[in-house]
Parts: sequence; structure tokens; C-alpha cells
Amino acid sequence: RAVWLGALAMLGSAYAFAALTSALPLFYVPMFDWTARELGMVGTAFGFSMAVYNILLTKRIIAFLGPGSSSIVASLLIAIAVVLSPLIRSPSAHVAGMLLPFALGWALQLPALSQLSARHVAADRRGAAMGVLVGALSLGRAVSPFTTGYLYKAAYLVAPYGEEDVKNPAMMETVPFSFAPFVVAAVACVI
Repeated sequence: RAVWLGALAMLGSAYAFAALTSALPLFYVPMFDWTARELGMVGTAFGFSMAVYNILLTKRIIAFLGPGSSSIVASLLIAIAVVLSPLIRSPSAHVAGMLLPFALGWALQLPALSQLSARHVAADRRGAAMGVLVGALSLGRAVSPFTTGYLYKAAYLVAPYGEEDVKNPAMMETVPFSFAPFVVAAVACVI
């Protein structure tokens, strides 16, 4: 049972990760007038912060909180960051206030879930348990870009944007539709 709950958490986290990485460029370009250079710099900052978290913090946090609490913290960090992403209107605030907490949540999730499932599975079944977790990770990453793209264009969940955003020609195509993938990803992560 613990492995399947962990797989569900991994599926939600992977879905959120893929939703964020596939939808953010669609959102950043009209919102901040970014080019490939800025998008690359944000991706680099995200990847570098994950590397630092994995090297310096992940093991310590999981040892301090335990794998179960660490997974809950990871899911909450990811969900909060995903929901905040379309609300933050400053490029630097996106990196500091959204991407860095998201990277910490993502850096914690797989190690925490791996340890948690190992505690609840007999030694001869741990390989199968890891297979279930990694399979859920792959499924979340595979399904998310398709559903994110659909939700992005489907005109669901216009909030939190105001009338001025919707009428701005540079953002008319993007703004009314971009919040839906983030909410779906956050809900998937918290479930």
C-alpha cells in the first residue's frame, strides 16, 4: 500500500514538474518578453539549485524530518510553487520565489519516497517497489505535456488575470488560459 501511495505522489510530482517545464516558456515569453537566452538562464538556475540541494541539503532534511514528512514537505513546496508561478509578475521573483522552492521540493521527493517505500517493503521486493516509483515518474512526465498543452489552450480557469491582461494584445493568446495547467499540476501533486 505504501508503495502505491508513493507512486501516486511520484506521479503527481512528475506531472507538476513536466507541466511547469512545458508551460512556463509559453507563459514567460509574452509576460516578460523573454528570449531563448533568458529561458536558458532560468533553466540553468533551476538545474544548478537542484544540484546544490541534492549535494548539500536533501540527505540532511530527510534525516531530520524523516522520509514521510519530507515527502509531504516536497509535495507542498512543489504545489505552492506551481500555483504561484502565473501570479508572480517579476522575473527575478520567479527565480527566487518560485523556482528555487520548486527545485528543493523536486530534489527531496524521489529520495524521500524511495526511503519510505524501502521501509515498508521486504528486501526481496525493493527492486519491484522502485520500479513502480520510477514507472509513475515516467508516466507523469509522459502524460503531463499533452494534458498541459490541452489545458493551456482550452480556456479553463481564467483567474487570476484581470481585464487589462486579457485585452493586452501581447498576452491575449496566453494569459486567459495559462493558469489551468498550474492548478491541475498542483492538485495532482498534493493528492
